[in-house]
Amino acid sequence: MDAESDEIGFEDSAPAAADLRRRLRNDNNVAAVLTQLKRRGLAERTAEILLRNLARIPDDWENDKEPWPQTVKRRERLSKKLRNLADEIANDPDLGQLSFEIRKTYLNGEPDPGMVTLAQMLRSEAKHLEPSDRPYVRKPDGTLVTAHEFERSIRPQRQVAKRAYILLAVFDLLQSYSGISNAGRHSRAPNREAEILAGVVLGETIPPGTLTQLRKGDRRRYYRDQ
Repeated sequence: MDAESDEIGFEDSAPAAADLRRRLRNDNNVAAVLTQLKRRGLAERTAEILLRNLARIPDDWENDKEPWPQTVKRRERLSKKLRNLADEIANDPDLGQLSFEIRKTYLNGEPDPGMVTLAQMLRSEAKHLEPSDRPYVRKPDGTLVTAHEFERSIRPQRQVAKRAYILLAVFDLLQSYSGISNAGRHSRAPNREAEILAGVVLGETIPPGTLTQLRKGDRRRYYRDQ
């Protein structure tokens, strides 16, 4: 997120983000954190942009790339539904002969050359969802893999747990504001400020030291299997 590229006059389209932004503005703990940050150089306008970006973090987590195991399970379920529905439609006296072409639709009768039935369309889409040995994809190193294998290689295996994601995202957001510093002294990491702000975003109290342990500990335990 680019803090300086945001515009204060822009209204968020997601009601949840707008509600969270109002909650952040009205929270006393957030106000206290902003007061501390302003003493360390955070401008008033930048503080408003910070609140907007904080309110968007939960949506970022929701919209994060779907983990590969979850993708496989979802496609398996949908493929099975499509094939079952295709079989049912193919044997149905009303829809069994329903067929399509770009400019025409036949409800009954044999399809003309180039037309496909509804059942055929469903089976075709189901096939796209299922693992296959083809087509092949050439990776940057020149090796050939199936499209299924290539997609698996670029998808995350697990999704970051929401609490850990928001904590780290809030911390990274605070770190991105170069104006937050202690004049003449080494700038300390805004761990506690991030914990307080993340707590308001999550609607819970985050104990001091949680972020420190998260940043230096084994992060695998902060992931959830899909």
